[in-house]
Amino acid sequence: MTLSERLLPNAALKFKGGIVWRVTYTLLTLAVATMLPTEARSAVCLVAESKSISTKLWETKDGTLWAMPDFTFTIPSLEPGLFRETGGKLIAIPADHVTGFVDQLLETKDGTLWAATWEGLFREAGGKLIAIPADHVTGHIEQLLEAKDGTLWAATENGLFREASGKLIAIPADHVTGFVNQLLEAKDGTLWAATKHGLFRETGGKLIAIPADYDIGIVNQMLEAKDGSLWVATENGLFREAGGKLIAIPADHDMGVVHQLLEAKDDSLWAATENGLFREAGGKLIAIPADHDTGVVEQLLEAKDGTFWAATWEGLFREAGGKLIAIPADHVTGVVYQLLEAKDDSLWAATENGLFREAGGKLIAITADHVTGVVHQLLEAKDGSLWAATQNGLFRLINRSWAAAQTTVPSSANVYLGTPTAFTWTVSHPCSFSLGQDDLELRGVPDIPKNWIQDIEIIPGTMNETTTIRATIAFANRSESPYKVQLLLKEKQGNTVEVGKAVLVTAGWDFADYFKHYGEWLAGLILAAEITVFIALIVGAHWSAFCWRVLMDPVWNKVVWAYWILRNAGPLQRWAMARWFLAVRKSTGREPYLPMSLSDEDGQNLSSADLPERIKEWPRLWIQGNPGMGKTALVDYVRSLFFADPILPTLQKAYTRFGGIPIIVPLREYRHVAFDPSKPEDWVASAARTAVSAFGMPFEDEGLFRAMIKSGGFLLVLDGANEVERDSEIDLFAKSAPNVRMLVTSQSPGSRFFANWHLPHTISDEIEPLLNLLLGEDLGKRIFVRVKATPLLSAIRSGYDVRLIADLIETHGEAAVLPADRLGLYQLILAAIQMPNGSQYPEDRLCKAAWTMWCNGERKLETGKLLDQDLLEPLINEDKKVLRILDGQQFEFRHDQMRAYLAARWAAEHEAWPIGLFEKESEIWRLSRKEQDEVWGFFADMITVERLPAAIALWKWSTTNPDRVILQHALQRALKQAGLDPEISEIEPQGP
Repeated sequence: MTLSERLLPNAALKFKGGIVWRVTYTLLTLAVATMLPTEARSAVCLVAESKSISTKLWETKDGTLWAMPDFTFTIPSLEPGLFRETGGKLIAIPADHVTGFVDQLLETKDGTLWAATWEGLFREAGGKLIAIPADHVTGHIEQLLEAKDGTLWAATENGLFREASGKLIAIPADHVTGFVNQLLEAKDGTLWAATKHGLFRETGGKLIAIPADYDIGIVNQMLEAKDGSLWVATENGLFREAGGKLIAIPADHDMGVVHQLLEAKDDSLWAATENGLFREAGGKLIAIPADHDTGVVEQLLEAKDGTFWAATWEGLFREAGGKLIAIPADHVTGVVYQLLEAKDDSLWAATENGLFREAGGKLIAITADHVTGVVHQLLEAKDGSLWAATQNGLFRLINRSWAAAQTTVPSSANVYLGTPTAFTWTVSHPCSFSLGQDDLELRGVPDIPKNWIQDIEIIPGTMNETTTIRATIAFANRSESPYKVQLLLKEKQGNTVEVGKAVLVTAGWDFADYFKHYGEWLAGLILAAEITVFIALIVGAHWSAFCWRVLMDPVWNKVVWAYWILRNAGPLQRWAMARWFLAVRKSTGREPYLPMSLSDEDGQNLSSADLPERIKEWPRLWIQGNPGMGKTALVDYVRSLFFADPILPTLQKAYTRFGGIPIIVPLREYRHVAFDPSKPEDWVASAARTAVSAFGMPFEDEGLFRAMIKSGGFLLVLDGANEVERDSEIDLFAKSAPNVRMLVTSQSPGSRFFANWHLPHTISDEIEPLLNLLLGEDLGKRIFVRVKATPLLSAIRSGYDVRLIADLIETHGEAAVLPADRLGLYQLILAAIQMPNGSQYPEDRLCKAAWTMWCNGERKLETGKLLDQDLLEPLINEDKKVLRILDGQQFEFRHDQMRAYLAARWAAEHEAWPIGLFEKESEIWRLSRKEQDEVWGFFADMITVERLPAAIALWKWSTTNPDRVILQHALQRALKQAGLDPEISEIEPQGP
């Protein structure tokens, strides 16, 4: 089986010989050949270069060597046709018509040379190919055969033809033959034809189909044994012709395609098959075991001494004692395509990786002066010379190595460092004519340092003549003993062959040389010190803030190489950030979490509790949800799983489980982070860097941070995108860094660049489960029954509202009175706050602080800025559930909706004339829609219930300016719920 058959499916093999098969063969062979190791050591000499895939060889009786370039599809620099080797060169033979590629030459008894080509039959006459006409189109001619009676037969693409009086005559057949790929004349004169559609016999000028007991497929070989029996090796096994019918020969193992048959001297019949070697015995094929896997057996050869050899896909094997023994080789052979026993009894192997010779039970690689690539065919000429047709041209064996070349070398010399000195080699070798500058190099013993100059000039001779080589060298380093400078022939594999004798060269130093030498030593010392410092800093960053700051400093991290190494070294990144993990872990608690249903645009559902385990399925995920529907709770859940799980105490263990390190970025805290305005996508990286630095691990080098998060080991979790109104910056960042994993939460949907999922639109289905989670299942169910019986159930809009109900029950007990609406719920939480002396908390101060924070777009309270310490103390009590501590001096509302409620309460109940307040605070109309929606929603409900005339006046006032449209819509909704249409109301408001 050929290399193409090794790679092609059986269906393609059925078209062997056709144009499709040959094109595929060429492409696959070329693809494989380019991956083969190269050799150029010195024993096979290039005679004629060929750009074709392969070259077939033929020697006529007069000793002329002919070459036929095989089919090439992609490299047409060598024309197809017939060539004659003359004086180490291939000479093209002209033709009176286009021949295409020549597949076979046949020299008949009368000395005529015939050529089977892709374009028909040709005859060589007077150094020219003459086309032979035919009565039908022959197409590609596969084989020529001269019968005993002198008849010339041609197996062609379009059937069988016979040459008569200078013309090809088509032979009719009783069935369609298709491509005829082999002919055989038996001892009794019968002509057999193997075709695409089976076996035929020529009888009375007609082809008669031979029936078979089942489909034989393509015929690879016909063999007539000494006893006159005809054996047929086919694609579907081995058959024997008996009584005008083909009988299948059974086998004890699956043999697959049968490639070759061989009848040994002892009359035994052997079969080389797709699945190994078989021997016919008693009408059955017996598999021959092997000590190693043979793969496909390509060729069998019985040597003169009776040794039986098998060329296989896995190397060369020898049959001994009913078993195949693998022959070791000094280099990898790959597929062995052909074996040849020379006249001197030496055994040669043409292989996938060059030419080999068997010696002492081992295959020895034969080197060459040029890269051979795949060796396809070997031919021993009458004069004893061995020729090799290879992937890269025609080669002739020279039994003389470069090591034995006759050379004249220069005498010893003394040189100074840096001073060019010329040396001359005179080389005599049959292949010296082919030497080139790239084939040679000089080497010193001891090794010449890297910093030396060599300039080689070659004055080529011709075959069997001498070549002069002048090499100029200048040494940059000295040696304690003289250098032995040796001329070497380079192999394409990287090995070398010595040419001639070495020259002793002494190189002396001067002051500059000493300086250069010790300068290199000092540079090596500095290099070792930098490596030591880098290792110490990486190790120390696990515990030391100083080491961390050095690694992340934009100047020092480049000095100690951290900038380049940490950009992609994931294990080192995780080692260095272990302190950050512990810092985040200290501030992260595990709170009860109620899973919510997530849905995508295609209607698929996913529990939010499963998201951390499945988040790797979406490189960029966008979670949309209404206010209070659990977006931040989901982010807190992701954070607690990674940072607060007791069974994941280290960063490495958490990373191993989740496959990424989440960087949690509450975007509302970083809306004003500094970044380059010309690169808006950098805002995301700047916000994330600031979020990481907030835990006492400053990332001073923003470029290093961007490179680290882009390395693939991190997950950017951006919470509350709608609160900063930077969706375009987030989208630009995602597009500019497609390898960065991202999870974004927002009240608005994301772009098509993200996988968009959304939380439930209302909290109605989650009220009871959330109460059960917060209060315990028994108490939660009882409280839900009470809530369900009141108007409060329909007023609940968010998970935070449910949490306030739970807070109310925890504060006042199960008997606590439930409010009728949402406003009453928030008011009860506020009314429960008392000063340390038991007096009522001054809610107007808290409401004004919330209004001021909302107007300024702030969320953090600082001690003494808006509220004194004595007013902050009751709010941060764990039982009051109003504020939470960020650090010792900063606090924030537990939820934005409490801040919105308090701000709205200030404007609706504590401000005498809201219009005047709103006109004074004109910047409120520049706040985000989300910020205004929450406050104006509460405000409209409050003022409509308590100050209806003011509500109508405010609605009319809001219609005069488009900036106030969100307030206008909120008031219009509240008034309509109260049964009033503000456009037709006659109620006039009172002034301040």
